[in-house]
Amino acid sequence: MKFVDLILLATGIFTISWMVSVLVFIEVSGNYLERKMKQDALNQARWDRGIGTRYNMYAMVLVANTAAKVSPIDDQAVLKYARKVDRVLAFWTVISFIGAMFFCVFFYFLSN
Repeated sequence: MKFVDLILLATGIFTISWMVSVLVFIEVSGNYLERKMKQDALNQARWDRGIGTRYNMYAMVLVANTAAKVSPIDDQAVLKYARKVDRVLAFWTVISFIGAMFFCVFFYFLSN
């Protein structure tokens, strides 16, 4: 197996891992966080119905573990209601995305 093939394989593995992690994060953590915020009548991301960008923002807040001064989501509520499993899933989502993009760019420059 050539080095380029290994990079392509790593790209595929990280991409599939990212796809699975996003689905798991949305179903387990995203729905839980939104249910808890709805119970306390906190601001929910109504601007994002159908797109799903808010879930990536939830993951970034959990990985960074800090609330931004200005954010379209309620960072404080996300940090307040997050469980340990939510943080692990967020970390998995972010790391697999970064790995997929790194190997994708690396493969692009290596194959030219």
